[in-house]
Amino acid sequence: MKSILRKLFFWDSSAKGAFFALTFFFVVSSLWFTLFQMIWLSGCGLIRLNIMYEHSDREVLVLAVVELLIALYSLIVFSHALWLLVVNCRKGHKCLPLFCVFGSMALWLCGGIFCFVTFLYSCRLFSFFLLREISSSDHAFLPSRMFGLAYLGAVLCMVVGGFCAVKSFASAEGKRLRTAVSKAGVALWGVFCVAYLVFLGMAIVQSRNVARTRTLLEQRFVHPLTADGLREFYSKKGSTDADFWKRLEEASKKLPSELTIGDKTLDYWNRQLPETLTLEVLSAFDDYCKANGDAIFEMEKCFESIPPLPSYEFEAGNLINTLLVNASPCRRFAVLELSRMRVFLKRQDKVEAMRTYQRIDNCAVSLQHTPFLIGGLVCLAAESFRLDAIERLLESRMLSEDDL
Repeated sequence: MKSILRKLFFWDSSAKGAFFALTFFFVVSSLWFTLFQMIWLSGCGLIRLNIMYEHSDREVLVLAVVELLIALYSLIVFSHALWLLVVNCRKGHKCLPLFCVFGSMALWLCGGIFCFVTFLYSCRLFSFFLLREISSSDHAFLPSRMFGLAYLGAVLCMVVGGFCAVKSFASAEGKRLRTAVSKAGVALWGVFCVAYLVFLGMAIVQSRNVARTRTLLEQRFVHPLTADGLREFYSKKGSTDADFWKRLEEASKKLPSELTIGDKTLDYWNRQLPETLTLEVLSAFDDYCKANGDAIFEMEKCFESIPPLPSYEFEAGNLINTLLVNASPCRRFAVLELSRMRVFLKRQDKVEAMRTYQRIDNCAVSLQHTPFLIGGLVCLAAESFRLDAIERLLESRMLSEDDL
């Protein structure tokens, strides 16, 4: 057992220990992180991590613990190799190898720190660990091409720094560089090269698949899948009016999100009025409408006809953070009008019920040209409210043939 531990930690050779420690840390850390990403992105269920919406502490902890064990083993091996180097330098009264090692490791650490920061940044954890609060609309702190070149430069610093350090360890022992290269280290680099070639082939195949899919989508929607292409496509749908939607948003913000019915408080925007419209519910809703009459009247004026399109900022590389100025006001208005229409139907007021339905229809139509996924979901919700309104109008049996 003792001999196995001595071989495992390279107890008798500082040069071999330094080479294997640096190799093990660089290669195994890279392979582990790549494997972790592949399992995560494959959706096979072993790792479920969604950085965009929620943070799974268990999966992040697994990644961190394994990386910590890799770093701990490498640190122990390298620290022992460094101790042997100090002992050899004292015996031979040679300080140059020691200074060369520290200089090389300083270069290696600079590259390693930059790579680590890149890792945090690429995982969207940079803002949590370093900046704490960073706006989701902020740009990357370096352009993508410069950032890629800087990353390759950092990796090169690690390779050069590691090579010079191992060379210094071998010189301190009075041996050639090739004596520091152990079979285990060569095996690790072999695995790394094979894995890199496999991953490179997979990346090329997927890149071609993405390009093919992109071409089909561009043919389907007849515009380039870029920010400029989306802007041009959206501009053909009609005129925009940013001031209109700003007024509507200000009016919608004046409406309270809670409705008090007796001793209960209803989260009005997440749920509509209760299915049974009792006198208590009708009275509470009338009070709500009277208290917010000006805001409701302002919103109703906006939807007497189909409103103009909202103005969006189609910014390349930042489309996911585009502010949908029409999503929240339209959803709020659709919920409000559906509730008002139910009250009008309850009171047999067909004229006001039909006018309210028309405003719901205009609201749903205004969302049909929203060129974003979230806007599409809000459009589906508004369409659901419109279909619910039609169903309630038909069930009321107050519509004539002309109305239909």
